Amino acid sequence: MVFKDIVQVVGLNSWHTKAKLVAKSPTKKNIKVIRHPDHRVLPGTESSFLYSHHEKTVVIDQRIAFIGGIDLCWGRWDTDSHRIIDLSDENVTELKLPEQIAREAEEEAHKQEAAVETTEKMADNSNNTNINSSSKITAPLLNSTKSNEKEKDTSLKSNKISSVDAAAARLSAVTDFKTELNKDEKKILAEEDQAVQESVQYKKKWRKMLKRHRKQSQNDDSFDEDEEIPMEPVDEKPKTIIGVTPVADDKCRYFMGKDYSNSYEKDFEFIEKFDEDYIDRKASPRMPWHDEALVVSGEAARDCARHFIQRWNIHKADKFRFVDSYPYLLPKSYNDNELLDYSMLTSILGEERKPICIDAQCVRSVSFWSCGTRTVEHSIQNAYIHMIDSAQHFIYIENQFFVSIANDATIKNNIGDALYRRIIRASINKEKFRVYIVVPLLPGFSNANAVQAVLYFIMRSINKGETSLYQRLRQSGVNNPEDYITFYGMRNWDILMGSLVTEIIYVHSKLMIVDDRMCICGSANINDRSLQGSRDSEFCLVVNDTEMIDSKLNGQIQKVGTFSSTWRKKLFRQLLGIKNEKDMNVDDPCADEFYNYFRDTAKNNAQIYEEVFNTLPTNRVREFAQVESYVDRPKLKQTDPLSAHEKCKQIQGFIVEFPLEFLADDVLMPKWNTSEGMAPILLWT
Repeated sequence: MVFKDIVQVVGLNSWHTKAKLVAKSPTKKNIKVIRHPDHRVLPGTESSFLYSHHEKTVVIDQRIAFIGGIDLCWGRWDTDSHRIIDLSDENVTELKLPEQIAREAEEEAHKQEAAVETTEKMADNSNNTNINSSSKITAPLLNSTKSNEKEKDTSLKSNKISSVDAAAARLSAVTDFKTELNKDEKKILAEEDQAVQESVQYKKKWRKMLKRHRKQSQNDDSFDEDEEIPMEPVDEKPKTIIGVTPVADDKCRYFMGKDYSNSYEKDFEFIEKFDEDYIDRKASPRMPWHDEALVVSGEAARDCARHFIQRWNIHKADKFRFVDSYPYLLPKSYNDNELLDYSMLTSILGEERKPICIDAQCVRSVSFWSCGTRTVEHSIQNAYIHMIDSAQHFIYIENQFFVSIANDATIKNNIGDALYRRIIRASINKEKFRVYIVVPLLPGFSNANAVQAVLYFIMRSINKGETSLYQRLRQSGVNNPEDYITFYGMRNWDILMGSLVTEIIYVHSKLMIVDDRMCICGSANINDRSLQGSRDSEFCLVVNDTEMIDSKLNGQIQKVGTFSSTWRKKLFRQLLGIKNEKDMNVDDPCADEFYNYFRDTAKNNAQIYEEVFNTLPTNRVREFAQVESYVDRPKLKQTDPLSAHEKCKQIQGFIVEFPLEFLADDVLMPKWNTSEGMAPILLWT
């Protein structure tokens, strides 16, 4: 099951996904794809135009389940190193001095002038020359490299293409894709189109109606059972952009084609050509992707499978009720011996990693439109609130969003309020209690207005306005909220073609770990879309540890869970760049020594990035009028590359301080006369 996008709005091209998947089934039976919803508005039903299926699960034989925040698409695969360069031996790692940079800039300017002059001459010649169908024009190809003077993280730039033009371009791309389909691929998609377009008219005699529709479905089915599916052509070598044109890629790379992506630079284009780059690797770093997921076996995996089966059957009945080739699914029993066989999980983890026994519960955000339930289920939000209320020592959160505003007419989820209550309780009881929250430094959009819209609600949730979390804490007597709760982002740096570059690491995880004893991981963001139940469909797993080990919390020996504590410690070492436990022990996140070390490391890293790269976002920019002057001022990486390099070597790990005062004196909500400003607030929250 995949989310069926609205092509004029979101260019996911789920039609292409279905065609390619079904075409790979050698017997025309093995692969079935349902796209949902159809975005039709019927009397008495919920509208799904603004919402999506957001869950990310893979279930195998109802025995193994992968659950998390990772989408099966380009740009998601990454390693713990979060590399921003992928040029193999073509990269120039020796830093260029200012005079060399100036000389290359001058040469680039001459090339650009020559290119313009050549283009103008060709235009003049075309006006004076009759060209028949067999004549050709040849011109030298100028291989140029774009200037990298302005960093990609200064992405608060005006959008050059209007939303209407972008929608038209997406629709055109889908139309072009349809014309390129072969005969068999068109047959695959005809089944779904026909099932959606036809309305079922009930007759008095059931047998006649069933016979008629079965006959119709046989005519509309993707393939006849004995029809031979043509072999797919062998894919050509992936193409990589080095300079201005794609070239055959025969190098050893980590990120092939559109896996080398950067949504801050620009959104995906030509998505049907997945093996071709759309970003110049020599000019732009990739945007690293930080995500978390888990794999379970046993009853938890079976529960996950039952959720899928419930959704499949309700959507099958809605869209393919009379199409026999789309079967109804049946759940397996919980009593068979196969349930206790963990050999498949062991083979996935490998001999070095042993499965850990846990108690687990599946939680969801579903409603009638997304799952056919007659009541709205928001058990994910319930689980978050329960875990926060029951936390004794610390909470660690990684999430793509943090949109939760108290007493707000629009924002309804209660995550921020639960954190407020728990911190107030710690303050009154004079307890040492810590909350670490890691979010993206900027929302992941190439459109500046979309960035503003989401950032507006995030800042209002954290510290901007009387109903924000920080302001409420101060009003209740917590003079320094940072003693209890702090926000962070992630960033990395490297050398690209002789110049220092940096990029934001995009935090896409949906994870919370509490007291190293329990955690929740899945697809749900901290916003109303994910938590209200009636909007996006979501799926998470709550984990309670049953295998305990001794550790320290708040200076005292405590029993903590093997699974949760191992996960949290791994993440902390990655964030802080700790390779040796003698440098800093991460066992006790409550201790003053560690808490101050974490905060100081993030602050020092952020200061170095700002000094070397003039990075955005930053507390030094409090209004839009200051952005241009801040970005354009001389950067240390340009004026003194060697000193800048030494500074960068002092950066530890990936953690940086989240700039809570960024654009604090300006209004972030897009103006009403922009498409983002006119969009319903529900879209952003």
